[in-house]
Amino acid sequence: MTRNHASLGSMCWLVLLVAGCGRIPEPLADSVQTKQGVALVLNGEADRKPFFLAPVIYRMGLYLSSKSHDADEILFSHEPKRMDLHALKSSDAGPLRERYWERFKKMHPSPSAELSRDFGAMLGAIPNMSEGDVLSWEYEGGKNVLAVNGKQVFECSTPEVFLSLLRMYIGPAPIDDGMKNKLLGRG
Repeated sequence: MTRNHASLGSMCWLVLLVAGCGRIPEPLADSVQTKQGVALVLNGEADRKPFFLAPVIYRMGLYLSSKSHDADEILFSHEPKRMDLHALKSSDAGPLRERYWERFKKMHPSPSAELSRDFGAMLGAIPNMSEGDVLSWEYEGGKNVLAVNGKQVFECSTPEVFLSLLRMYIGPAPIDDGMKNKLLGRG
């Protein structure tokens, strides 16, 4: 391979890398307040990429009443919790809903009718996303709330709805091990 071919190849890779980067994620807020005014601190944040060289599609933040690196402690605690998903590119909600539903079915082979109904209703409330939109899932006082850009779009009292979603990120079989570690403040 000649020097010109090598340079051209390097330039092509650079163009592909820069073109695939999309929006550069900004750091998330260090703290937020729940709908009921309880202060939560950022436990960890992580970027989701479908594969290695793909652009980041969203940044997820996990907020807790106090920081913890222990997934079980977080999952079994009755303290308020919140997950924020910051869309870094526009996308149709259908594929996200489908992925969440497939994971839900694997985690709950025989869910109660109430849990299936409420988890499905929560998924149905997820809209198509535009770059910059924020989905906020909140669990507090036995209630699950989903807000889009600060506007509440779903609420239910089935605690497993939020916990099922949280398990997908920090449970024993997470969507992405790297994301799990970062959300738990380990990386």
